[in-house]
Amino acid sequence: MDARELCARLDRGELVVMTAHEFAKVEPHLTLEHTHDTGLAGPIHVLRTTGGAAVLEFPPRLEQGVARPLAELDAAEAFVRARLAAYERMWDGCGACRPDYFAPPDPR
Repeated sequence: MDARELCARLDRGELVVMTAHEFAKVEPHLTLEHTHDTGLAGPIHVLRTTGGAAVLEFPPRLEQGVARPLAELDAAEAFVRARLAAYERMWDGCGACRPDYFAPPDPR
């Protein structure tokens, strides 16, 4: 998969599962807005796509990561804030706070 195909899939609203190796090959061709260190589950990358934005996560216990399309950068930032809040609850011992990394994208 190249960067153009990744962006096209994200722009169609697809959740894209990829390995860190696949991401490393396309990363130089993407617009990376910034990266958030979760302190618990690996970094969260916020990307700009041709049709909006995407959030890319590589949870350390999974072999693959997931790129989740979002309509705009504000939506990506809201997603990151919610994910970081969930990790904070997990850090505090909440056993029920497990993110579903492969849930379909929110249609909003």
